[in-house]
Amino acid sequence: MCKLTIKPLYYLMLVLLVLGFGNSMQDVSAQTPPTTAPRPSLTPETPLRNVYVAPTLTARAAIAIDADTGRILYAKNPRQSLPMASTTKIMTVLTLFAIPGTSLSDYTVVTKADLVGEANMGLVEGQRIRVLFLLYGALMDSANDAATAIAHYAGSKLPGSGDSMAKFVQEMNRQAALMGMENSKFANPHGLDNPSHYSSAQDLAIAGWYAMQNPAITNIVKLSEITVEGNYFFNISNFIRRYPGANGVKPGETDEAGLCLVASANRFGHNVIVVELNNPNLRTESDLLMDYAFTQILGSEKPGVSRQPMLGYIGLPEAGKLRPYRALVTDLQSNFSEAARYLLALQGLFAKIE
Repeated sequence: MCKLTIKPLYYLMLVLLVLGFGNSMQDVSAQTPPTTAPRPSLTPETPLRNVYVAPTLTARAAIAIDADTGRILYAKNPRQSLPMASTTKIMTVLTLFAIPGTSLSDYTVVTKADLVGEANMGLVEGQRIRVLFLLYGALMDSANDAATAIAHYAGSKLPGSGDSMAKFVQEMNRQAALMGMENSKFANPHGLDNPSHYSSAQDLAIAGWYAMQNPAITNIVKLSEITVEGNYFFNISNFIRRYPGANGVKPGETDEAGLCLVASANRFGHNVIVVELNNPNLRTESDLLMDYAFTQILGSEKPGVSRQPMLGYIGLPEAGKLRPYRALVTDLQSNFSEAARYLLALQGLFAKIE
């Protein structure tokens, strides 16, 4: 009689355990928050050029991600450390916002050390300028003088003695590590070539994702041009003017880095971030990779259209941050082990009862 009642109870508990732990061990895509529902538009969307086959790119490294879920849609050498030119400035401005005591309404005085040359917004030594204008200059004009002035200003807000630039660069690296950028090292705030200055396509996708969570940044990088209080700023990104739905974020070019781009676009209610490093055909291939990424997202919503194999995640969006993908896998493995221990214990218990 005991066997007749205990065995069904054991199997019932077994099913409940499997279902309970199974919910946390589904395909990782089920762990991500639901994507934003498509938003109605007053004007029709430009039709998407469907690209069903993963493109062969000439970039040394590239990645495309679904920015709503963190899912990697395309990857070529995503973790390879490479020079990244002025895409560096994304990390510069993220670090600015991360340092307590900084304010875009503050004024700072330009020093001779800020005038590093090449791309610039025409700052002059002794000039008193608002930090907000430096932000426009760094993100739109890709101005090296603006990025360096930001670093000196924000670095001076950091505790401790020493050079404000050195403190700022150290903080850039600390912030990058906190974001999960594992293959990056920053030696300056502007991106000019330096053997100790590099990043990866995946790391820059992470930086781009964080940048697009910051309204002060997104309100600037989406612009083609703007005049603010008599100051004219022109976005050097051709991608912003060219690609439908483009809304960010930053191009770059140096001799060592070649043509680089961190690009963001919103189409049909979905958000994609693309990174390409050292691509001589950047103009055409960045658009191609964007089209492929959106085709992957939109195609997955249609019956009979298969998705490409799972490539992983740059992280899982959660409360404005990216939860590291590896942490999720570790959690799932831990849950599995815990479930297995419970099942073995129950099995032993019921064996004794029987």
